[in-house]
Amino acid sequence: IRCICLKGEVTWDKPKALGMFDIEVADEWTLLRDPQQFPYYYNPFSMEMSWTAPKHTLLCSENIEYEWWAFYPKPVGRCIHFAQRKSKSGRFFCIGCWENHKHDAGDEDFTEVRGNISGPEP
Repeated sequence: IRCICLKGEVTWDKPKALGMFDIEVADEWTLLRDPQQFPYYYNPFSMEMSWTAPKHTLLCSENIEYEWWAFYPKPVGRCIHFAQRKSKSGRFFCIGCWENHKHDAGDEDFTEVRGNISGPEP
């Protein structure tokens, strides 16, 4: 990789091993884990990373036990996954929490949502 500095700007030549095509990435957030299994959020389009939920995204509204926590008692808090379902009552759920909710509440109807897309404030 070679940096060329012109007028305070830095550019680089893409390595030949990456081929001649650029990979298109969506402008959406992904939930990842660090080596200690702590969750964090990453957007490959903007190359941003955040330990907390990114602004203007929707998280699941359920409370869960934080299984990655190394100490006991494990804390309980808001689910870290992005919302993918909206119930008739207006609550947001990830797929896993939706499965638990619909069995407990007998609620089968939902609307699909994309909670990992940054957009206007919900």
